[in-house]
Order: sequence, then structure tokens, then C-alpha cells
Amino acid sequence: MATKLLYKTSRGNDMIAFKSEDGLVADTIDMIDLDPSFAHCFLSVQILDISGDPVLAGAGTFAVSVYTVNNNQPESPATSTIDGTAPVTIDWSGNTTRVTVVPTGITTAVSYRVVMTCNRS
Repeated sequence: MATKLLYKTSRGNDMIAFKSEDGLVADTIDMIDLDPSFAHCFLSVQILDISGDPVLAGAGTFAVSVYTVNNNQPESPATSTIDGTAPVTIDWSGNTTRVTVVPTGITTAVSYRVVMTCNRS
């Protein structure tokens, strides 16, 4: 389940943001029912310690798969792996309906969340 925030400007609905619930570093986060009309997508992971404070992982990666209106099978964006020791925001263009993030070998952290923003251009 993801929290959805819609941002409006004088031109209408220009951006939408999603934030997942926190998941353990051994668990997959699956964000479903995303609005595909916002086709330019940005995604990052926020890695957390036992207190919920931000922390870098000692090791490990996050694999990102996306599902689009055109394909009900998982696809890999151009950058599909996020290094937990130096996380970055990845982006792709596509009418995305679902995102799956799978952590592998994450250390020094207890949980993480996925944050995604999308815009129309």
C-alpha cells in the first residue's frame, strides 16, 4: 500500500507522489495501482535504522522492476539497481502501473521505504 499525494498548479494536476509503508530490509515492496497518466517517473529508497532515522546501508542493493500499461510483465528501467551504500534517484519514462523493489544483502539497516514522484512532462 502506498500513500498518494497529488500536487496541483495553475495548469492542473502536474505531479503525483507515492510513499510506501516501511518494509524490513529482507522484504519486497510492491507499489500497485499507480496512476499511469503521469509518465515521467523518479524513484528512490530511504534506508532506515531501528529508530526510523536515515542511514546508509553497509552493503547491498535494491533491484527495481516496473510494470506499464503496455506490458503486464516486469521491465527493468535503464538504471534498475540502486546501491544501498550510495543510494541515488533513478528515473524512467513510461505509463507505470506498478513498481516492485527487491532488496538484496542490505546490512546496517533495519527497514526501508520507497518514494516515487511522477509528472506529466
